[in-house]
Amino acid sequence: MKVVLQMTGLTAIKQQMMRQYQRIRLDQSRGAPGPATFNVRFQGNPGTGKTTIARHYGKFLSELEVLPAEAEFLELSGSELCAMRVDGLKDKLKELGNAGGGVVFVDEAYQLLSDASGKQVLDYILPNAESIDTDFGKLVWVFAGYKKDMEKLLEHNVGLESRFPLL
Repeated sequence: MKVVLQMTGLTAIKQQMMRQYQRIRLDQSRGAPGPATFNVRFQGNPGTGKTTIARHYGKFLSELEVLPAEAEFLELSGSELCAMRVDGLKDKLKELGNAGGGVVFVDEAYQLLSDASGKQVLDYILPNAESIDTDFGKLVWVFAGYKKDMEKLLEHNVGLESRFPLL
């Protein structure tokens, strides 16, 4: 988290991460289970640091022991997920499961709406994004993309916005 705090700008993201840090530490000190998910959504123009922040977010969750220390960062695009279909995503998630879990970063997530196989992948992701504890270990999903396109993605299913809050 120190790296993010030292970055120029990103005030809202820094504040959100600080609040999340405080909430996680408070839950840990009380022995409380904490939130069911830590999924997030990043929206912004190219070059605004979405991928960089997603990587640091995964490290942040590992440092706080929300994710395992050996958690991996899987970076995919929406178009890659469309091409690999549900079975391909399952294979990738099994690999993450071997490490105990990790972060699944879906860049240009709105591309999942481009064809039927992408929509099937998105429909497969939804129940797997309801809890950090999955059949594939502890998973955190990060969706990223351009603001207007991400707003269209959220229209696909009313549950998307609550499962992928804006960070």
